[in-house]
Amino acid sequence: MKNNPLFRTFLLFILLLASSLKAQDSLTLQWLENKPRSITKDFYIWQFLQQEVTPHEVAFALGEAKNVNSTLFALYAQKINHDETYAVFQCMNASATELLHTSSDCLSLGLTPSKALLLNYQEKKVAMDILTTHYPQKVAMLKILNAPLPFTKLLSASPELFFEIFNGINMSFIEHYLNYKIPSNILLKLTSFSQFNQTIKRITTNHSLNNLQEALLIPFEKESLKQLSFQSLFFLALNALQYEQKELALSFLERANLKAYFKKDKDKILFWQYKLTQNTELLETLSNSYDINLYSLYAKELLKKKITNVQYDITITSQNKSTVFNPKDPFAWLEIINAPLKSALEYETLFHTKETLPHLAYMYEKISGFQTFYFITPYKESLKNYDLKRQALIYALAKKESHFIPTAVSSSYALGVMQIMPFLSQTIAKALNETYNIYDQFNPKVNLKYANYHLDYLEKHLVNPLFIAYAYNGGIGFMKRTIEKGFAQSKHPFEPFLSMELMSNDESREYGKDVLANYVIYYNYLNKTEKLSLTTLLENLSHNFPK
Repeated sequence: MKNNPLFRTFLLFILLLASSLKAQDSLTLQWLENKPRSITKDFYIWQFLQQEVTPHEVAFALGEAKNVNSTLFALYAQKINHDETYAVFQCMNASATELLHTSSDCLSLGLTPSKALLLNYQEKKVAMDILTTHYPQKVAMLKILNAPLPFTKLLSASPELFFEIFNGINMSFIEHYLNYKIPSNILLKLTSFSQFNQTIKRITTNHSLNNLQEALLIPFEKESLKQLSFQSLFFLALNALQYEQKELALSFLERANLKAYFKKDKDKILFWQYKLTQNTELLETLSNSYDINLYSLYAKELLKKKITNVQYDITITSQNKSTVFNPKDPFAWLEIINAPLKSALEYETLFHTKETLPHLAYMYEKISGFQTFYFITPYKESLKNYDLKRQALIYALAKKESHFIPTAVSSSYALGVMQIMPFLSQTIAKALNETYNIYDQFNPKVNLKYANYHLDYLEKHLVNPLFIAYAYNGGIGFMKRTIEKGFAQSKHPFEPFLSMELMSNDESREYGKDVLANYVIYYNYLNKTEKLSLTTLLENLSHNFPK
């Protein structure tokens, strides 16, 4: 986030938003101090810092945070009476030209590779003069960016500087100035650094970097593969596949399988091994996976197998018994999931009301080792007036977002069953002419209504649930840019799977596949007369963006 050229604008937006949020009650340090360190506590610290508080209270509250992200630090820097801290904040958020009028320390702190590109040739020279005494690494970076042939200079730089520039610079610079074949000896040297994983991702997920991609078409030595992650090896396999080097792709897939830990990743390898070889034994193995994911569903569909490890209903024996669990308390749920796993009977005693059905379903899945899955349909009263497609989409999103837990809080402070970001919920409240209170998002009825309103907007531009899922996670602008770059529009025989796997946004990439799998399951459960095919959905990716 801090290296993003849009960070400063985003930060100002967050601060403006923060000033307009209203809490139900004033939060106190004593209340905060007694809560366990968690993302949920960080959210309440964010709320606390928006109140009228003293610098001492600000410092104490920040010390209670689990993760001091840019949002918390921005408020902290504004409120605390500490010149050095505020100076750091200013340096990090100053523009490139503003940094030229500061000290060498401030310039070094705030000048990222992407920000440096905003300086002209002469301004870069000025920056080098300021930095030359104490920050030779920054000077070296500027010399590379100011060179007539940056690629040649980059190849002679230290690995640390190579990664700082290549992994930190904006993609258009790479496309225009760095898209050349990296010699094999330099590539092999770079593989011994963990940062090379990010380099591989940047190269393989950009269709324009053909020269860089061709440089990766080498059978890396066994020793060179040690630092590469499962995902990097998988990207290398797909990169080889795009250049019709099937045997190289299969060798990378084998290596990736050795490093894969999660069942979903193992299934992903099986899927692609099957796609490359058409070996039906691989498809059969994939269809028997206990995990519910896009790949195992695809295999079951091809072999006409039923899903056997999904439960749709949980019988609640009694709703009259009292319970010590408060489903409206975010910290009560944290206490449960962070405690040692108990028996199903103990959770059934604790979660025996309609409101706690999501909590019970999640614990059932956990007890099963996530080998039995509960596709429950809570909050029916709030969704009963929506058509089946919308109900299936909301359920698919909610299962992925929060497992239907109404008090869920994400690291970016998205809230509730549908994990709606504060800036979005505030915008929707204004559009609905409703008084805004951020804590209302913990109310499933309100949260689902706001999510439905947002889905109405997304469906004006997007038709396929996969695209809608991408946009729900990454934003409509992100999805529009993704489509404009040619998502699933090539004639490659493995589309749309290639585009789905090579999406550069890690979170949205996995999110879309998971939601699509959920959607197929929910739609076929809710619709008793018409069944939906995953294959059909993937063959009919469409959108309504104007040409």
